[in-house]
Amino acid sequence: MKLIVVMSVEDVKDSILAILQKASVPVLSMVDTKGMKPAVSLAFAASWLGKEKQIYNSLLYFSFTDEEKANRVVSLIDAYNNQEKCIFPAHAFVLPVENSSLK
Repeated sequence: MKLIVVMSVEDVKDSILAILQKASVPVLSMVDTKGMKPAVSLAFAASWLGKEKQIYNSLLYFSFTDEEKANRVVSLIDAYNNQEKCIFPAHAFVLPVENSSLK
């Protein structure tokens, strides 16, 4: 079993959901989050957040699935990023699940 994680800006939600559907990911969870690209070190993040407006609405998608589907998502995300030439490309990660209560 693998954990597939995808991060993207909210604006491309429909495209990411279509990719997950095309990869036959059966069930997924989605979390709203804020993305940012601080130009300064994290030690100054508090003051940076107060001054800058470069905070982006983002989404984090995740699903527990088999290795084939997880790798397909990564491949489709790579193809999407290459085709769309996004300023904020989507990112996909596959993590191993060593143990779980899911059987």
